Amino acid sequence: MKKLWSLIILIILGMTTVYPQAVPLIGEQKIPDDPAAETTARRWWYMDGNRVWLKFFNDGMLSNYPDPLSSIWPKGSGINMSDGLAVLVQARVYVDKNGIPLPVGVEPNKAQGDATFYFCQTFFREDMDVDPSGQFNWGFYPVRGYLNLDQDKPAISNDANSWPIGGWPDAPDFVDTIGVTEWNGYFGRGKTNADLEAYFITNDAWDLEQQQPNTRDLHFYPRPGNYLPGGNYQWGGLGARIGTRLFQWSHPFAQDVVFIHYDVANISDYDYDKIVLSFYIDSGIGGGMDDYSYMDKKLDMTWIYDYDGIGGGGIPVGIMAFAFLESPGIPYDNFDNEDDGIVDEERGPDRGHWTDNPLEGPNGSSIDQIKFEEFYYPMTVRPHWTGDENQNWLAWTDSDSNGVYNNNGDEINDDVGSDGVGPDDPNYYGPDEDGTEGNGMPDDGEPNFGRTDKDESDQIGLTSFQAWHRDAWTGADPRMREFRHDSTYWELTSNGEFNPNFDELGNVLNLFASGPIPVKSWTKERFSVAELHTWDKPHEDPINHAAPALFQLKKTVQAIYNTSYRFAKPPTKPTLKVTVGDKQVVLTWDDIAEKSKEPFFDYVEDFEGYKIIKSTEPYFEDARVITDGFGSEMFLRPLAQFDLNDGISGFADWSVHNGVSYYLGDDSGLKHRYVDENVINGRTYFYAVVAYDYGWQEIGLSPSENTATITLDQTDKISFIDRNCAVVIPRPAPAGFVESEILDGWVNKDGTGTVEVVRFDPDGIKEGHNYRLRFREERKDYDPDKAREQYRLPDDKIFSYTTEEYFLLDATDTT
Repeated sequence: MKKLWSLIILIILGMTTVYPQAVPLIGEQKIPDDPAAETTARRWWYMDGNRVWLKFFNDGMLSNYPDPLSSIWPKGSGINMSDGLAVLVQARVYVDKNGIPLPVGVEPNKAQGDATFYFCQTFFREDMDVDPSGQFNWGFYPVRGYLNLDQDKPAISNDANSWPIGGWPDAPDFVDTIGVTEWNGYFGRGKTNADLEAYFITNDAWDLEQQQPNTRDLHFYPRPGNYLPGGNYQWGGLGARIGTRLFQWSHPFAQDVVFIHYDVANISDYDYDKIVLSFYIDSGIGGGMDDYSYMDKKLDMTWIYDYDGIGGGGIPVGIMAFAFLESPGIPYDNFDNEDDGIVDEERGPDRGHWTDNPLEGPNGSSIDQIKFEEFYYPMTVRPHWTGDENQNWLAWTDSDSNGVYNNNGDEINDDVGSDGVGPDDPNYYGPDEDGTEGNGMPDDGEPNFGRTDKDESDQIGLTSFQAWHRDAWTGADPRMREFRHDSTYWELTSNGEFNPNFDELGNVLNLFASGPIPVKSWTKERFSVAELHTWDKPHEDPINHAAPALFQLKKTVQAIYNTSYRFAKPPTKPTLKVTVGDKQVVLTWDDIAEKSKEPFFDYVEDFEGYKIIKSTEPYFEDARVITDGFGSEMFLRPLAQFDLNDGISGFADWSVHNGVSYYLGDDSGLKHRYVDENVINGRTYFYAVVAYDYGWQEIGLSPSENTATITLDQTDKISFIDRNCAVVIPRPAPAGFVESEILDGWVNKDGTGTVEVVRFDPDGIKEGHNYRLRFREERKDYDPDKAREQYRLPDDKIFSYTTEEYFLLDATDTT
């Protein structure tokens, strides 16, 4: 047996077969039939797109005690927040004497040899079932194909090198016109709605616990006949597959939040009638042995805080909270579980049929108009496709009334096609090959329908919550609260109990749960939470545990979730170049941000300006000195700010958040160069150029700005610098350096105006080369607001000439 397990371990650790890029899509929900997971695909990286720094593993574990850099808030502070987070998929499965699950609803008969299996499927650093050799856990592992195995990180949206080469197994057509992989976004091909997003797939194929010899001489095979590599064991575990996404926004209103989203699929051959989805929280606020926990059922949120607000080493610490956002649903119990007036919504690709009856619901049911309009306010019922249960999908608008969609005046709305990309997106290459773009019908992958619409599910909500800590197990044997004890965890989460508050100091543990629910073979359900942080002081109010800043932040979190994670995007990041000199740093950047369009607001161009951020540490925290009314750091103080001279200036007073609002600039006009002479030779400086927009006054949305991301590894070495950031050390020019000359060599000098030649990027000037600046102008009709130069002729006729382009040519290099 020992030799056999050594062979199996070698198979798991050493699989090198080429992964097929496309996999079959099974069932109505088109669930990918991935191969068994592999430990060789295991990677980790950091979510660092805002002020929350969270280490994540693509086996599903988040944070990792005792690593001191695994869960930090604020980023760069070194203050630990959690020791570990994990999703749990739990089940109770009744089987007959042959290990075959009984039909849904049938109770086991022990006299006939029926039995019960319990499952608690997860991946965590400890307390797991392990194989007989003790070398690997029986739980979730990552599936290859959803990352680039030549890289050291999982797939993450801001690093194209981390994406699989040649496409994604679940979306092989998510490539550009020359076959280069595009991001597998939540909203479609190349869609990066969040400022930072991670994506990975896991399954439990190598959980072989129920295939081991046991006293019952009974085994469980979720996919009979489907053998693992090596051929010694069949597919193991419960037959669970999880698609995990992590989201971060750098928007000031959401900069202290990580969204955690799970798609949980049953890829077994059987229907299960008792599944619970749970989220486990092992806290560690500033050290972790003197924390309290409090849960508010109305808010569906728990918050954990240090008993005196002081962590290890005497450092003040904030609080950590988790908001429960999305639960699985039951689409066929003939009951309105979420009380929204709709019975049995189902998040699937079936569009149903068109109905002119606003009150026709799914499967011939009737919609309760009063409940519907109260739940979805300000929406009202209207004619719709019955598969678009909450009636918010919009077909294209026929602006020219010809009955045929054309990209020449017709508004596409949500009818963008199955890849989620429409004519207004920068990576639009033409209509979808499957004919779904502009077809007037909702299709899977389009906004506000099916998998992209959180409301098309009859959610059951949070059904239980537990709080305890490792040193106070309420009288139970500590071993009985470990993941390896599947039946105990089942009882803990399936009983419908809420034990929300734990007033004993210790290493606090929390557990959200939703279920039990039935889950049919090759269907999936969702489960999502958000991690939040503020500087509230609930330890000063032990009766009410008050956290006003947290409650305000929860409103923002809920607003983002309520729009199905559709939130305003900042402009495209500029690319920053720096040139260092003697006691100076020259920054230059491109203008790509100025061409950005906002998909959240019908693709309007909402760019407003640039801010230059300077810091002496990589997380820019010493520049975050603008606080809100609660005293929490909110905005970065810019070294310089340049905005459009467009009349949009001052504070965005339509969007006051916790007593402060965003400063839009003073109509200074745009620049793409800045010289910082307030530097010391030999000292390291960190710079970022962030572009920002002007928000949306009509709905009170604050402006948003780019992230500024520089990542350090565990040895404090720089491992990643985003394109709008730079790390520099000013120093004198090397001996013998001769600066380039600017010579007067005008050709055809007619015209007026002033032109000044400035060296933006001295490092880009080739030694011994001559350069020529050439203009191309066009005559325009007179427009005093747009003309850059005017010419008055003797007969008082006025013409304007606008410089359309200018070119810098290397007159020496003729190749």
